[in-house]
Amino acid sequence: MRFVIQEGEQTRVSSLDIDGNQQLSRDELLGVVGSSKGQPYSEFNVSSDRDNILATYYDQGFSEARFAADVEKLPPAGPNEGAMVRLRYHITKDPRCWSRRFC
Repeated sequence: MRFVIQEGEQTRVSSLDIDGNQQLSRDELLGVVGSSKGQPYSEFNVSSDRDNILATYYDQGFSEARFAADVEKLPPAGPNEGAMVRLRYHITKDPRCWSRRFC
């Protein structure tokens, strides 16, 4: 038996925007994500970014933080350029709670 694998075109991240992050700085959040400009895009990386961002918020007492991601496919920038995506992460949170008694 022989398998032939034909790879598709690699998609890269054009930009990453994060909104809703009033409590943590952009630099703090960028420090825990793997997606960044020029890096290969994958849904797995976005899932890892989600987990890392939510863990950071949970550690700061925001146990009800929520994460959503928008992925916008962009046309190639030129004839020899590959596909690109623009990532936008949306964070929403409830008031800080250190325990159920102190919300």
